[in-house]
Amino acid sequence: MEDNFYKQYKIFVSSPGDVKKEREIVDTVVSKINESISESLKVNLKVVMWEKLPPETTIETIQDRLNQKVSECHFFLLILNKRYGTIQPGHEISNTEREVNTILEHLKQNGKKTILSYFKDIPNNEDPGTQEKQIRELRNKLASNPCWLYSPYRNVQDFERLLTHNLYRILLRMNSSSFKIDQLKKFWRAGKLDGQPIPRIAIIYPPVPKIRMSSLDINLWQRRLLPHLFYEDHKALHKILKNLSMVGHQDYRVYSKHDLPNELDQINVIWICLPRLKKGMEELSHQKDRNFDIVTPKDTDTQESHILWNIKSKPIKVNSPLRRYLKAQRKETDPSNDWDITLNKIVVKDYAIISRFDRLSARYNYKPNGLKSFFIAGIHGLGTWGATWYIDRRYEIFKEQSLEGSVQILVEVEYRDGRIYNVVDVSNCSQEYFEDENKMSRIRQLIKQYKEE
Repeated sequence: MEDNFYKQYKIFVSSPGDVKKEREIVDTVVSKINESISESLKVNLKVVMWEKLPPETTIETIQDRLNQKVSECHFFLLILNKRYGTIQPGHEISNTEREVNTILEHLKQNGKKTILSYFKDIPNNEDPGTQEKQIRELRNKLASNPCWLYSPYRNVQDFERLLTHNLYRILLRMNSSSFKIDQLKKFWRAGKLDGQPIPRIAIIYPPVPKIRMSSLDINLWQRRLLPHLFYEDHKALHKILKNLSMVGHQDYRVYSKHDLPNELDQINVIWICLPRLKKGMEELSHQKDRNFDIVTPKDTDTQESHILWNIKSKPIKVNSPLRRYLKAQRKETDPSNDWDITLNKIVVKDYAIISRFDRLSARYNYKPNGLKSFFIAGIHGLGTWGATWYIDRRYEIFKEQSLEGSVQILVEVEYRDGRIYNVVDVSNCSQEYFEDENKMSRIRQLIKQYKEE
């Protein structure tokens, strides 16, 4: 089953009354971030503001509640313009500075608090009022504190840009633990030849031919920057790029099969969407210790690609039930209509290979040269996407992986409602298992369970 546990991070927002628009932007930015990365990172942000809390009657209770709310929050977000804030009876400092002092005190006790401060540019004023003098003193106090992320901004658009960038960066950092990076490094290990300062990596994919696309406009490529990819292939490519950046690789680039680098034999290679890469399939054929084959029929209209697994002992034929799932759940639609959201309310399965080998290139007579070859091979695009999801999300499987030697994993990918629902290792499953997964009785059973859930 999928891990549905989400981490919730609370953001305490402190600001005087002259940054109302910025406070509204905080809600907007947090909502967008929750929509875009909450699923991939399993996190959710929640904004805490005094305006959203019921009023209290005593100063002591307000301070107590302030301490409690700040201690519960993971982020402290301060926004300042010209106003210093309201000074409550019995206090010598404003509510805003009181909140700042509270978070500073908590910071002494718990250094894990993340503090962001945004200060709107104030024009020089030869005769500033009391509020402006106080706010400038507070700015200077905080700007010199190394524990604060200090960000000046010009206008609300600038504030939105800075806040969005900072929150994305911090969330990625918080959820990219050193353990994850260490495990991913074991899989995405790449070599380099003598004279190369750092490993070079080429990621190679097959663009979708124009004849397979819906548009037959002869001027299509005049309006496009890059060749077309299927949606699932794009998702796989994105995860690979994310992983390579996370583990510290610096010299990597994406190539189409029509634009291979001249020095391909001197570079580590990641082949994705393998059944449509003739050169990748040829290189794979020279890997003598491989435990699988990808079989691509000549007539793809009547026959489907499949995986042969465990070929060194008793080969197991792995077919994909994807098309049967689609046919059972999707009705014929008018091709002239736009995408219908009901088309996405489905459950589907596919299979894929995740593998890494020592690179064997023709230039070196198909002998190891210190480089690596990676083969990410789904029977369909869903399998390719799911394979990269598995590497990114189930990275703990590489904990015991040797830095050298090959990696070969057969995975089953389950898709629901527009996203990868789960991916599991089925390397040790029998021929009967894969035959059962392709039977219509099993397909209808899973569809029924999906609809009931």
